[in-house]
Amino acid sequence: MNKEFNRTNLASIGGIFLLVFILVSPGVAQRQRRVDGGPPHCWFGSNWLLVQANGFNVWMELTQRGQDITGKASYHAGRKGTMQGSVKGRVWLRVGQKGPQSDANHIRVEIQWHGMVGVYEGYRISTPDADIEGETWEKNNPGRRSTWRGDQQRNKIHCNVPN
Repeated sequence: MNKEFNRTNLASIGGIFLLVFILVSPGVAQRQRRVDGGPPHCWFGSNWLLVQANGFNVWMELTQRGQDITGKASYHAGRKGTMQGSVKGRVWLRVGQKGPQSDANHIRVEIQWHGMVGVYEGYRISTPDADIEGETWEKNNPGRRSTWRGDQQRNKIHCNVPN
């Protein structure tokens, strides 16, 4: 009888844990949605010049459809000439975080260069005079990074600042 009672208790406790997990799961998903707040307030579909701290300048021609980014990129590679790459990525509004990237418009694109993939991740806060900045790295070598900033004279990033 004691063994049967213990099995019944264990089954009940297991059922309670399962029920709690099911009830808590939507809350976890909802908290994650606060981080990805949906479409950004800024429009990233335009021509960009990214000035990298490592001395390279990357020119991107981007098209934005919803939160998806596509386009092409190029940079001057010295004697090798101009290198070309294709761009794919995503933009979103990050909300509910603390620090300078809170409530900011984020972009992450990957550029398929000649035999390697460059990752560019950055953000821009939703104010008319804000600039865009971020980091870049080779996808297969994320430990080696460089910062970048947008050339505000050439970048046409339009923002609808919410009231």
